[in-house]
Amino acid sequence: MKRTLFIVFVFTTLIGCKDNKPNEIKVDLVDNEIINDTLSKKVTNNLADTLSAKQQSSITFDTDFSDWKTDEVDLSQFEFLERTNDTLKIIARDTTIRLVNEYFDDEKQNYGASRFIVANVYPNHDVIELQAISYEYSYHVLAYLKTGDTIFSYGKPMFSKDGKYIFTSNVDLNAGFDDNGYQIIKLDSLGFKNVKTVDIENWGIQKASWIGTDSIVYSKVTLNENYGFDTEVKKIKIK
Repeated sequence: MKRTLFIVFVFTTLIGCKDNKPNEIKVDLVDNEIINDTLSKKVTNNLADTLSAKQQSSITFDTDFSDWKTDEVDLSQFEFLERTNDTLKIIARDTTIRLVNEYFDDEKQNYGASRFIVANVYPNHDVIELQAISYEYSYHVLAYLKTGDTIFSYGKPMFSKDGKYIFTSNVDLNAGFDDNGYQIIKLDSLGFKNVKTVDIENWGIQKASWIGTDSIVYSKVTLNENYGFDTEVKKIKIK
């Protein structure tokens, strides 16, 4: 599955990128008035099927969708995060990253279109976790607040106890649209460095956690004949 990602920077920054991930984001903003009008009509039509004419006349429809929260964290508590409609700004120390949502269109067949949400913020490590949702798959991006460096991630970052390494993993044994494997990423003063990326077939990783500063313990899962998971505890040494 071919994916591309393009991130607009105000100043120069480095980008860590996996070849098969999206690297293009259109900067054309979606017309919110069209969205509001369409959603308002849809809500009105659905309610009209179940309400009498007398009841309908007493209903006031909310067509202001600006308060809909798309992010999993409250951005107002972080001065380095700003969202205006479909544009997300990450204000790093040395640069500003601007991400603009793009939506899938049947006519354009823009399968690499992505919508970005802030999934987590890790202040102790100066790292932001973004989740990108695309056509039939999703992926993660990590951003470093000191330099603006970014890297694609298989999933939620797990930091080693000394903060020097990040372990991420994802399992997809059913549909096969998302990545199935794990990554080991080094974090230093400049940003991220991909130490190892392993794509896995026929099994996956769940419930991983660090042991000390150099080892990961996890559940190895395989798909059984009932489409459930069989598990086995395993360990990875990263050094």
